[in-house]
Amino acid sequence: MILMIEFVMIKNRRLAVAWRALLALISVSGIVLLFATSSSSSRPVLFLYFTTQSNIFIAIMYIVLAAGSIRKLAAEGPEGTAWNPRPSLQLSFVFYITITFMVFALLLESRFSMEGAAGVSMNLTHYVVPLMALADWILFMPHGMIRYRTALAWLWYPAVYALSSFTLAGFDVVRYYDGSRYPYFFLNAEKLGWNRMAWILPAFAIMFCALGAGMIFLDRIFSRKKPPQSP
Repeated sequence: MILMIEFVMIKNRRLAVAWRALLALISVSGIVLLFATSSSSSRPVLFLYFTTQSNIFIAIMYIVLAAGSIRKLAAEGPEGTAWNPRPSLQLSFVFYITITFMVFALLLESRFSMEGAAGVSMNLTHYVVPLMALADWILFMPHGMIRYRTALAWLWYPAVYALSSFTLAGFDVVRYYDGSRYPYFFLNAEKLGWNRMAWILPAFAIMFCALGAGMIFLDRIFSRKKPPQSP
């Protein structure tokens, strides 16, 4: 049995509250702007994108974390850890928004306009919010408490998302921004064919699992960065 010891890099509740409140505000603003810059007919479809869903998860989580940290600040004072009820659940949401960041940066950015208000919403939801969430994980969340097998458990949501996307496409009940039945080109079985999907899907699963395991590895590295004890 491995002994797991919790460690938090910054134990300043005022700073944590300010950061989490700002992150909650920016995440909500990004979502609102995303819908505001879309046509009324396409707004319902926005809920079906991984980007929208992962940003909504982050917005809800940081509203709750900010509120909980404010209560802890009022009850226990400014020195100490912020409110972090379940590290594995918190880091799962950061993991999902990191997927949003990486997939957009590597595969999707060139397909979207990054100018004007629409560009602002794209930058907020795909870059600013994910990077702020990663910073919150590093600075204010407890480290060293998550086991590697948790990375496999985190894959349930991407798996359900892919399965539901294929199901909706099969029944042809929705059309996305480009008229496709699929939310992303790399899930478009109609164009790519199921032979390609047979290796694309496992490849994404392996990459996401590696990403999750890598985050947990870093989480354990961070837990070893304890400052030297005063004599």
